[in-house]
Amino acid sequence: MSPAGVTFLDHTADVGFDIRAPSAPALLHTAALAMLALLRGQDHGGDGGGSPAVDRSPAVDRSLDLAAPDPARLLADWLRELLFLHEVNRLDYDRAEFDTLDLAGPCRLRARVALRPGGHAVREIKGVTYHEIEARPVDGGWAARVIFDV
Repeated sequence: MSPAGVTFLDHTADVGFDIRAPSAPALLHTAALAMLALLRGQDHGGDGGGSPAVDRSPAVDRSLDLAAPDPARLLADWLRELLFLHEVNRLDYDRAEFDTLDLAGPCRLRARVALRPGGHAVREIKGVTYHEIEARPVDGGWAARVIFDV
């Protein structure tokens, strides 16, 4: 099931998505959920076989403190951190509380992220690329594009 506001992109040897969200925190939250949907193969409307039963395990909290010169690079760094936690610790993004989120350059975020034991990934994402990356304010919120190397 695709997160609301997400359009998945087919890209040569890559995958990605475009997002529209009503706020900067919603943009980061939606991007994290969309990346998780890609990992689970849920980007074409199906569950990709990677949608596990609801995990009732207690959330694991992590603090993230990131800085970048612009919103697009902050978005890329955010997703890289979450991908690292998925790959190394088998933890999947659940939600975040942003203590600091400043997208007027230099950009910074400080967040408490709740993670759950990871579900089954059917697609390997090697990394978040800078190819075509963007994150920008638009009327009524924010828009972004992210491409992943698979």
